[in-house]
Amino acid sequence: MNKWLIILLLIPAFAIPQESDHFEKKNSILKKSVPNTKSTELGIFGGASYYNGDLNPASQFNPALTNWALGIVLRRNLNSRWSLRLNGMYGTVNGDDALSSSVAQQSRGISFQSKIYEFSGQAEFNFFPYCVANDIIYFSPYLFLGVGAFRYNPTTALNSGGQELAT
Repeated sequence: MNKWLIILLLIPAFAIPQESDHFEKKNSILKKSVPNTKSTELGIFGGASYYNGDLNPASQFNPALTNWALGIVLRRNLNSRWSLRLNGMYGTVNGDDALSSSVAQQSRGISFQSKIYEFSGQAEFNFFPYCVANDIIYFSPYLFLGVGAFRYNPTTALNSGGQELAT
């Protein structure tokens, strides 16, 4: 088993093209086609935020528990391979036993809501020189490394005998 695994891992090493005139010409075309200039991108994005947990274990994507999420992104392209990126996002999550199909959960009567704020930063590395709207290199696998933080502060309510008790 181990012998076959080593052989399968070594096969791609022999498939990598070696330095040749053809490879050198292709490389020079790629270098000429990708400008090595800095640029900045700013964008917004939207989607949905959703809670799935103890207060909603079975009902997936319940419209009563799905909320809008919005974000902003700032990206600085340092060159055709490296970029830095900052993201900010805002969303809301909520859960409510009253929406459950389980009688036991409905009798428990717990609900919560929380706003979520998320901020993150990443560094990205493209394996191929990459530039948007380039006809020669139109994709590039990439790696990224980043760090993020979020803040939430849930508020809960206990519905007991028709009275709502905030906690």
